[in-house]
Amino acid sequence: MITNEQFEILTSPQNPKIKFVTELLNSKGRKKHGLFLAEGLREMQIALKSGFTPIQIFFNSEFIEKKGL
Repeated sequence: MITNEQFEILTSPQNPKIKFVTELLNSKGRKKHGLFLAEGLREMQIALKSGFTPIQIFFNSEFIEKKGL
């Protein structure tokens, strides 16, 4: 089972990590950082199978509860 101690809980839109991800929502931000977002479990699986390595993974508590982790 996954516990909260293993993750950082982000609650503020002013959090630098949230701001960074927000930059990746547009083409300019993706080009600037040379990164992209893979939203959703299916897209993450495709990215991993294609050889991409995630640098950060974000999810909400509902995802964990739904998947029984």
